[in-house]
Amino acid sequence: MASHMCCVVPPYLLDALCECSDPELREMAASTLAFGQTIQDERHEFSQGGFTDTATDHHDDDTPGPAQGIVPDYLLESIGGSGEDPELQKADRAAADAEGLSEAGMVASQSGFFREVYDMEHSAADTQLPGKPRRAEGDGPHSDPAVNEVYDNALKVLLFYQKYFNLTSVDNNNMKIVSSVHYGSRVTNAWWHHNQMKYGDGIPGKLGHYTNALDVIGHEITHGVTQFHSQIKYNGESGALNEHISDVFGIMVKQIADNTTADKADWLLGETCFMPDIKGVGLRNMLHPGTAWTRAKVTVMEGDDVQPDHYSKIAGILKNDPDGVKRDHGGVHYFSGIPNRAFALSATRFGGFSYEKAGKIWWTAVTAKEGSNPPTYRIPSTCTFAQFADVTVEVAKELFPNSGADQVVRTAWNDVGVQVKAH
Repeated sequence: MASHMCCVVPPYLLDALCECSDPELREMAASTLAFGQTIQDERHEFSQGGFTDTATDHHDDDTPGPAQGIVPDYLLESIGGSGEDPELQKADRAAADAEGLSEAGMVASQSGFFREVYDMEHSAADTQLPGKPRRAEGDGPHSDPAVNEVYDNALKVLLFYQKYFNLTSVDNNNMKIVSSVHYGSRVTNAWWHHNQMKYGDGIPGKLGHYTNALDVIGHEITHGVTQFHSQIKYNGESGALNEHISDVFGIMVKQIADNTTADKADWLLGETCFMPDIKGVGLRNMLHPGTAWTRAKVTVMEGDDVQPDHYSKIAGILKNDPDGVKRDHGGVHYFSGIPNRAFALSATRFGGFSYEKAGKIWWTAVTAKEGSNPPTYRIPSTCTFAQFADVTVEVAKELFPNSGADQVVRTAWNDVGVQVKAH
């Protein structure tokens, strides 16, 4: 099984911060970009194509996948200004108790999982991973808050997968969940890589705090789930779907922890990562892509955040920012907003909690196999948005027959410009 490296801060966000007026942010963004590129070069996994899938299937060998994080380069390149948004005061959101993810549930289920948290002490040398041990399964709290945040939030994500999708750890075989905090110096990102997670510290008061962002940890652990339960490649449209899948399950964990139904949720991913010194409400807005943060300099398309909310806008981004798309493995972070909106629209129209219908449909679509000798995934390795949409509509009809669920999903995809074939 090949390892996979995906980061929560996308390249376009980092690019954006490199052009901001804050010298500290510029330095941090530039160092994170350079660091990420170095990792990519070392892994020989950077795709040379545009918005087409030319990368090697990450199941083919043991070569680590691309070095992509949750904060986009384009945001890191040009976000500027200041101003405090009320949404940013929800810093303790990730610690909320909710049914199924309560402290009592955590204690009761603790023996079924294996977590270890290490401290890299600001080293970015992968040869030193995972770092110095700080807390292992069953240990009491550590003096370092970051250690405890990762330890507790990882369990909430594991409980989420166990309770709602009958999955025991990312491999469904009690795989140990290893996390390394304080990764690198002035690195503002979080990664899933080499079957473990790595967390940089960012800059206090500006951008960071990934260890206490439950949806970020859900996003990264889901990259592990995708690694073990899907063959989807990390490039172009299939790569954007890979990022989308992590966003979907990361946001579901957050909504459950908040006890928030789909229609009442804010659909913001990584909202606690943006602190008062940066204008923005989160890393991504899944319901309204392109509205999560403010750019000081608009370089790609109208608006602030550059994520498109409709398939028709892809061509303009490919034309106006080909280098950014290429660096982002064919737009895996840019274009994930399109399927994100389709999911959010489906979930809000279904009503109730997002995991109840939309989540079950997406989970089945991603993990289901068909045929025999050997069975194959319903989602191909080079899956396009249209192919993925087709499968979700098929699955909706199978899971919820004679309910109109398939039409809800079909309409959501049509609303973002992805046409679903007749079934």
